[in-house]
Amino acid sequence: PKMRHGLWGHEIMHFQFSDGVTKYQVANATLFVHVKGTGGRTLSPSFYMELFKVTKNEHNNEHKLVKIVTRRVTQPAGREGLWVLLDISTMVSEWFKNPRENYGFVVSGTVNGRKVIYTHSHSKVGEVDRSKLPYVEVTTKEAKRRTRRNVGLNCNDKSHETLCCRYPLTVDFEEFGWDFIIAPKRYEANYCTGECPFITLQKHPHTHLLQMASPNTTGPCCAPRKMSAISMLYFDQEMNVVYGSLPGMVVDRCGCS
Repeated sequence: PKMRHGLWGHEIMHFQFSDGVTKYQVANATLFVHVKGTGGRTLSPSFYMELFKVTKNEHNNEHKLVKIVTRRVTQPAGREGLWVLLDISTMVSEWFKNPRENYGFVVSGTVNGRKVIYTHSHSKVGEVDRSKLPYVEVTTKEAKRRTRRNVGLNCNDKSHETLCCRYPLTVDFEEFGWDFIIAPKRYEANYCTGECPFITLQKHPHTHLLQMASPNTTGPCCAPRKMSAISMLYFDQEMNVVYGSLPGMVVDRCGCS
């Protein structure tokens, strides 16, 4: 991270992500923070490592700290130290969605008032090499593309809708005298009816131009846009029982076309 201005005595660090990265979604983001060892001391005290996100007040433009993670850590004995992993997936995901709100973060951790985590202040005075500064690993995934949904209207006998809409219609084969059909005896077929006003013409430019070129041509009409099949059991002409699937028997969606 890059060092930014301090806030109430804290060091503000900042990760900068390019546009080529932020176009993706964050699958996982982990912050690695290095904790100093106790050195010659044999005791391994515990302390709380805290991570704060820097935000900005919209009313007075003042920055403030919002606590994101608190982790209880035991300082390692010796001089080697250890890496502590913090899950910052939510914070980084918010930065990806709104890069302008990425004002940086603050990590704190002290034992008896003494700082035990490595930050930029240590690298400035040569106490540690830059390889021990905090760093983040981000795993991304392909952003979900929005798909246009062509959802038609569904109505019933009590609806007052005048636009093109799908209405329920039950077909009873016995009323038709089709006793050769074993099953189903009835099914929901549905039907389309309604108006297709001028506003729908922009969705059908070919029909619009055709109507302008030939005024006598019929404009868009309400018709099935999606249909599905039904399974049927019936007798054929030789009285054999046949099971089959008949396409285009059910109206699933209506639209102007």
